[in-house]
Amino acid sequence: MATSLFEAGGIVVTKIYPMGFGVQPEASFKLMLVAEGFSAPSRGQFASLCVEMVEALLSTTPFNRSRAHPEWLSVLRVFEPSSDSGPRVAGSAAGHSTLLNSSVEPATQRLDIDPAKLTTLLQRQEVSTSNGTRRLSDLYGCNGITYGLTGGIVAVITPPIDDPAGADNHVRPAELGQYHLVATTANGLWPQVVLRGIGTALGLVDEFERPEPEYAIASTDAGVFQNSPNVVFCDAPPQRNSDVAVWRHVMSATQRLSAAIVHPHVAGDLPDSVLPAAPVVEGGFAFWEGGAGFRRKAYRSAEDCLMRRAPGLGYLPARASFVPFCAVCISHLRSTI
Repeated sequence: MATSLFEAGGIVVTKIYPMGFGVQPEASFKLMLVAEGFSAPSRGQFASLCVEMVEALLSTTPFNRSRAHPEWLSVLRVFEPSSDSGPRVAGSAAGHSTLLNSSVEPATQRLDIDPAKLTTLLQRQEVSTSNGTRRLSDLYGCNGITYGLTGGIVAVITPPIDDPAGADNHVRPAELGQYHLVATTANGLWPQVVLRGIGTALGLVDEFERPEPEYAIASTDAGVFQNSPNVVFCDAPPQRNSDVAVWRHVMSATQRLSAAIVHPHVAGDLPDSVLPAAPVVEGGFAFWEGGAGFRRKAYRSAEDCLMRRAPGLGYLPARASFVPFCAVCISHLRSTI
């Protein structure tokens, strides 16, 4: 049975995984699922989506280890009703009103919300913890820890929209100023947007490329490579797999001794947005140029990976088809949790 931590004025904060009390939220990674654009009668619909999210997490490698070792994680859901249903999209009636003023940008399939309203929502909630009563925002990185096992991520979920492509977004703490935020309509394989966000909050970096001129060629000045477990900087293409020491632990003995298989960036001066016909194969290993936003001199270890998908940018969608984490990302997440 879910555990209600706070309930007042139609607002409910509920711990939905793991059940019971166990590890306190402040001592674990927090995934907070926030309802947006659900009317009061739709509370059950949102609760069902939260169950779907937990099941997706428990079915995804390496998070499936949580079935036996759930103590690293706390999943909470927050429900406050909106006057209208779903985000505002082109052609919506004037005066469409939701809790977080969500809106869809059709050209990029980006889902935007009002960050000030979300911050207010988080800050006015209080929960009881082993250290006394605390604001919910303090547990999710607001003016506190954002990354790692005692950090967290805020996932805003809206009802599905008529366009089956849906919409999503991922805003980093440096941009938002306070916490990791993902937002998604409940279209397609929407839990993958949230799973990808968890990976980022646990230290993985983006594996897609950006179109801006400053992302044409990576350099050692880019701070992203200092602690990146899944994208590496190489001034020249690797000659042997073992040239990249940070990935040796995921290579077999044969792979360590083998010549590197390098796939150079082939999209000219544009981001590579080609999706493979089949998802990444676990155990495969090569050097694919392009990652951490950069188009050249940055390498990822697999052609495709959930971390290569780009929420909110209109290409490399995270919800269109099943895509797992690659072997390097799985290794990092497994060691972290």
